[in-house]
Amino acid sequence: MSWNDFYRRRNALLATLDWCERNPGEAIPFFDLTGIDEAFIDRADLLRAMQYRWLLLLAPRIELALDQAARRPDLDRVGAVSGAWHELADAEPTLRRVLDQYAEVEEEGLRRPAAAEQRLLALAAGLVEPDEPAEDIVRIGAGFLAMVREQQPERVEMQPCASLWRRRPVTALLRRLMTA
Repeated sequence: MSWNDFYRRRNALLATLDWCERNPGEAIPFFDLTGIDEAFIDRADLLRAMQYRWLLLLAPRIELALDQAARRPDLDRVGAVSGAWHELADAEPTLRRVLDQYAEVEEEGLRRPAAAEQRLLALAAGLVEPDEPAEDIVRIGAGFLAMVREQQPERVEMQPCASLWRRRPVTALLRRLMTA
């Protein structure tokens, strides 16, 4: 991909998000928006680019939240990761809404990028180990993501733990709930 292609795709993606912000809930008119059909093969390609943008914005937020949690032993990883996800959802509401809107409709086109988000969340929250089977990591990450989405954003913060020994039972409980 050349730099011209990169900028064309980025500008088309940003123009689409701008249109989606002005027209919430409406289907993206892929062929009616100028430049989108030149930058992306189809709607699924556009949505994969949006999911990739989400991941690019999410990963550093999670890393920062985990760094803060590591400096304060009274804070847990699960709360840090949840807080980072909600912080980004608050900062990028249109992007999150579009991804959620098309998650069911374009399931096949977004399955792999969504699995990447689920893996990132499960590993960062410490719910799984990297050497566990990939299917298990994705399944646990999907369960964790569902729980994160259900939380009220104003209540999501890095929650204090009384001591380090309490983290393991909480993690084990979350894993059991997500695999049930």
